[in-house]
Amino acid sequence: MVAEAGQTYSASEVAQHGTMDDFWIIIHDEVYDITSFVSKHPGGPVIEPYAGLDATDVFDAMHPEWVTKWLPPYRIGSLNKPNATPFQAEYRALRADFVKEGLYESRKTFYATMASISLALVATGIVCIGVMPNTWCWNAIGCVALAFFWQQNGWISHDYLHYSVFDSRLSNWVLPWILGAVGSGYTYIWWSRKHNTHHAVPNIVDGDPDIDTMPILAWSERNIQRVGPLGAFARFWVRNQAWFFMPLLAFARISWTIQSGMTVFEDAEQYAVWRRSNKSLTAWRYIESFGQILYWTWTFALFFVSQDSLVHAVGLWLAAQLLSGLLLASPFVVNHSGMEVFHEGSARYVNFFELQARTGRNIDPSLFMNWFTGGLNFQIEHHLYPRMPRHSYPLIKPRVEALCAKHNIPYHSVGFFTGLAEVVQHLAKTGASVDRVVADDKSL
Repeated sequence: MVAEAGQTYSASEVAQHGTMDDFWIIIHDEVYDITSFVSKHPGGPVIEPYAGLDATDVFDAMHPEWVTKWLPPYRIGSLNKPNATPFQAEYRALRADFVKEGLYESRKTFYATMASISLALVATGIVCIGVMPNTWCWNAIGCVALAFFWQQNGWISHDYLHYSVFDSRLSNWVLPWILGAVGSGYTYIWWSRKHNTHHAVPNIVDGDPDIDTMPILAWSERNIQRVGPLGAFARFWVRNQAWFFMPLLAFARISWTIQSGMTVFEDAEQYAVWRRSNKSLTAWRYIESFGQILYWTWTFALFFVSQDSLVHAVGLWLAAQLLSGLLLASPFVVNHSGMEVFHEGSARYVNFFELQARTGRNIDPSLFMNWFTGGLNFQIEHHLYPRMPRHSYPLIKPRVEALCAKHNIPYHSVGFFTGLAEVVQHLAKTGASVDRVVADDKSL
């Protein structure tokens, strides 16, 4: 039976249409049947956990206003009564206040300054390694400059790809292609699949790819249970994962650039299917492939032409990559790692605001920390309002914290090294449970 656009439904009726083959969704008390659209969603599978649910808050958080023009063809009716709880209505009103106050308007001079700093870092790195005398001092300075360049490019590209700087899609894609794909080897295609899903369901098992890291790291006992039988070496590794954690972070950047390349090259057929309804988006894969080629070309040329031996070239390249991995991954893991982990399907039971707050860890702000972390030290604010430019986060922090206090929702903010210590302690605690969890599974 085809639903009529004037029909009304209860939230429980909508919930009965919660599969990929029968996909309804609620946005601002309007009901949409997006079954034919799900596989073509530009943000990828991020939408899937919200089948049959009210996606108002995650929709508003992730999409620019102009995306609403795509909704009317899929509308099949309305809810028979408002679906928001008093708390949801309160935090939605707070977001509306932020919009009215202009806190979503980016300062272009701010982002020009961030980009200028990044370009100054890469220029320093190229000059020190490729032009100056081939001494350990100049090479060390060059490696540090490039490490920070690659780190800062990640944060800048992150801002643009969240539509925090410009309104249009193309305007927000150009600089991330220059700094991200060409400058750093990151691709939007890889990032959007992984990061958008993380935002929708942070720290939810079987949803958030950032905690789907078994058998390398286990963030909860549920992670251990889900992978099935673990051999002796895997149990040893997880048991001692807290010791391996920091060395692993150093390889994060190398891993992410490789994953970016695999996404645009090896997953070409899958990506074309995913974007089959939008030729312009599918074509972007080829643009990003070209960007990746340029990245590997200039980085290898810089290191391997400037050095007098292959060993020196590889060692210097690896040093810059590993240092950048630490600079990039250490703030990243403090943001959510070791915070509360939810079981599968929790998006059905925990409201958007509370989920973001309970799974996020802020790092106490300072002028340096705000720059070093790319504004992601305001992690709770960022997850609640990801399209807000980072320079507005210090302004809204007291109001978000006050709302959390009013409704007894945890708001966790610590120093950077305290946060890292909490992550390591959490890994140690989870790792210590591996033998018991495996034994319990065998007894079932």
